[in-house]
Amino acid sequence: MIDSRKKIINIDLPNENNSFYTYLENHNYNLHKLLIFVFGSNTAGIHGASAAKYAMLHHHAVYGIGKGIQGGSYAIPTKNKKIRTLPLTEIKKHVDDFLQYVDEHPQIHFFVTAVGTGLAGYKHSEIAPMFKGAKRCWFPKSWEKYLNEKEVKIK
Repeated sequence: MIDSRKKIINIDLPNENNSFYTYLENHNYNLHKLLIFVFGSNTAGIHGASAAKYAMLHHHAVYGIGKGIQGGSYAIPTKNKKIRTLPLTEIKKHVDDFLQYVDEHPQIHFFVTAVGTGLAGYKHSEIAPMFKGAKRCWFPKSWEKYLNEKEVKIK
């Protein structure tokens, strides 16, 4: 369910249909045209697991491209080419690049997964605040309290 005031979407992993995410229930959106799937990636673009694999299989993410827009998806690197977790300061730079892309494309909306909190191993409290102030983005419900905090802390 979406709270239209805060653009927070509640996602469950997996849902009753055994898919990765529940998309905008009771809406008839074509995700490839209106909503871009944003996922954590590695800089080598090896989309072999988790949301990255889902992006490749369902949203045209391109194997071998680890950053930026790809079909109906957008990759934010959280791991390097050797599949080692990037430091938070480097992930923040990639998030800033994404937020700039969002600002430059006002016709597009974005479904942001819990980037960096799965295979990369960071806490929601470490990643979610990086997205504070993002426009036209829907986030995991678990990020709501971090996006609404007044002070953003990044290590």
